[in-house]
Amino acid sequence: LGIETGRVVMVLAREHAETAAAGKYDHLIVDTAPTGHTLRLLELPKTIDQWRDALNSLMAKHRVMAKLYAGEYVADEADAFIAALAKLVDGVMGILSDHERTVFLPVMNPDPLSLWESKRLMARLKELRIAAPCIIINKVSQRDGNCVACVQRHRRDAVWIARARQDLRCAIVEVPYLPREPRGAQALRAFGDSLLSGEPCPLASERIPPEAPSAGVARRFPRPSLAASSVFIVCGKGGVGKTTVACAMAVH
Repeated sequence: LGIETGRVVMVLAREHAETAAAGKYDHLIVDTAPTGHTLRLLELPKTIDQWRDALNSLMAKHRVMAKLYAGEYVADEADAFIAALAKLVDGVMGILSDHERTVFLPVMNPDPLSLWESKRLMARLKELRIAAPCIIINKVSQRDGNCVACVQRHRRDAVWIARARQDLRCAIVEVPYLPREPRGAQALRAFGDSLLSGEPCPLASERIPPEAPSAGVARRFPRPSLAASSVFIVCGKGGVGKTTVACAMAVH
């Protein structure tokens, strides 16, 4: 099932068992592996449930024989393990399906492959009735009349953003293409403040090389739908900026 998927499951299970009860953290931000791993994560509770049913079937004969020859059956470590699997499934699904507490934040770039992956992910989230209040479109080129290449990139991006609005039918948050990567706590804080408040990002006002598109202001993030959330699962295709978004949110 993959090491990354297993780690996410254990983090969610631990958060459910310890963090929620103790109030240790206000927010848990999960930076997932690419979309395929996230889809496996969503399938894992069902798979574990199947494991539990299979183990229960294997234990049925043992329980009957114990009652027949010993007069009673005393639950043992195997039963405790089966119960622990059931608790794990209930805990993970309880977290994922709690709309007031948990949200998935898909991230994509304005290109066809990112859109295809996002459609696949959003369809599965909808089937499971898991909340995804918006999708973040990262690295959006801005119009610059002094740069022919920039205008072309802007037109290309606009096509895929329009397709995303049409196909995904959810709120869209556009994040501008920046002149440099937001590395370090200060830059990530500025990026996160812009993402979550809609204010201009200081990184966007820096001098931009002629070959790069100029940056604009990110659209206002739908904060009311996220205000009560405590678990944020940032997901999407590889290379779209999930880690940057997750780190910027955490620093914010």
